[in-house]
Amino acid sequence: MMEAGEKKKPIVANRVKPYTRFGEHEKNCLIVPHNKEHKFWIKYVNELKNNKDLRLNLGENLYEMVYNNFNLDKTTTLRNQIYQNYL
Repeated sequence: MMEAGEKKKPIVANRVKPYTRFGEHEKNCLIVPHNKEHKFWIKYVNELKNNKDLRLNLGENLYEMVYNNFNLDKTTTLRNQIYQNYL
């Protein structure tokens, strides 16, 4: 998920962690429900293949989620602030 987000690429994912923790269906990824799983994989891959706007929108939103939650600079700054509070 993070690798795809860094490249602004949309993903289709199973309904399991970490995808359900950070992924939002039809906002930053397409999440396949447990029931009728095989049918939804085919449906969602075809939707991405045939809908450029959907690909771009999901990819951009996934990038934003990854940047806001997993940015090393932001994480390092936050850890430094926490450390400074204990000194």
